[in-house]
Amino acid sequence: MSQISNHPEVFQTDEAYNGLQAFNKFSKMFFKPECSPQCYKLYYKLIIMDLQMPEMDGFESTQKILKLIEENP
Repeated sequence: MSQISNHPEVFQTDEAYNGLQAFNKFSKMFFKPECSPQCYKLYYKLIIMDLQMPEMDGFESTQKILKLIEENP
């Protein structure tokens, strides 16, 4: 738990072992029927991506995530 300006925040981590898995985790959460259109912004506030991952590198995974967000406002 972290406190900034007396506002406690709880942080959770989510791991992916390659870029394809990272994209799949994001897209599954993005299209959950119970989520509002802005749900992904509440769930993932920060994504740290390794650029040299197997199967799909961080550059390609990031491009796909950004395209998904752009195509589904």
